[in-house]
Amino acid sequence: MSKADPGQDTQPPHDAVGHQPGQVDPTKDTRENRSSVVLLCGFLALIPCGGWILGCIAWSMGAADLNRIKRGEMPPEARDATRAGMILGIISVVYQLVVVILIMMGVIPLPSSNDTSFIN
Repeated sequence: MSKADPGQDTQPPHDAVGHQPGQVDPTKDTRENRSSVVLLCGFLALIPCGGWILGCIAWSMGAADLNRIKRGEMPPEARDATRAGMILGIISVVYQLVVVILIMMGVIPLPSSNDTSFIN
């Protein structure tokens, strides 16, 4: 009977559960890849109607999914699309917030119902 030499361990490192680093842990609650949903919400948030809502959805879903990717609960391949959708959502929310502030300050005038100067 021969004993294995402990100095010649060729196994890759494992965590306490036995998974390799960077590997998605199958025991955790894995959610499907929502990066395409985050990216779509980010693109649609750039449209003026509904931009607030979709921008906030893209921002919050993107931040949550990036945290799940860091913890290994989602595949790392989703990182780029998720980050892009989140950034588009942030840009949309900030842009629309600036527009509302400029309207409230009177820098951007809104046409009144009696003003027909914009119609030729």
